[in-house]
Amino acid sequence: MKIFIFILTFFLFAALTKDLSIVSVGKATIEKENLLVKKPFIYGLQNEQKKSIEEIHRIIINDLLFYKKRFNLKSDEYSEVWKKEPPFEKFKEFGLDFVVRLEFSKSDLNASEIKYEIKLFSIRNQKLAFERKGTFKNQDIRNTAHSFSDQLYTAI
Repeated sequence: MKIFIFILTFFLFAALTKDLSIVSVGKATIEKENLLVKKPFIYGLQNEQKKSIEEIHRIIINDLLFYKKRFNLKSDEYSEVWKKEPPFEKFKEFGLDFVVRLEFSKSDLNASEIKYEIKLFSIRNQKLAFERKGTFKNQDIRNTAHSFSDQLYTAI
């Protein structure tokens, strides 16, 4: 009787595990996104405002570098300039996943404000993934820059 129960248990176990696959488990790696934050496009701003924009760009880069486990931040050595959409195929050749375009100009309504447009393009999907437009005061650059970084990170 013991042998019968043993044989029955063996065949039952074999039947239940016939589709079971043993897989080797190692260290899991997350593929990092290759991200390029283009140098800002600046139109019609004074020198003090241009310095503020450069500071915003620097802060955004530093904020995104904090997430180095998630991103490979690429330097802006790609000289492609575009009006509406980036050269998706060219950026794909460079191995980029996302490209950020920052554009700043004079506010039409208030001289103390700067108009901005942020665009995040998904190179893989060849489309605009995120866009934000608005204005900010020149004295709010640190908060503005950190807000931009957070919005970009969330969008990616």
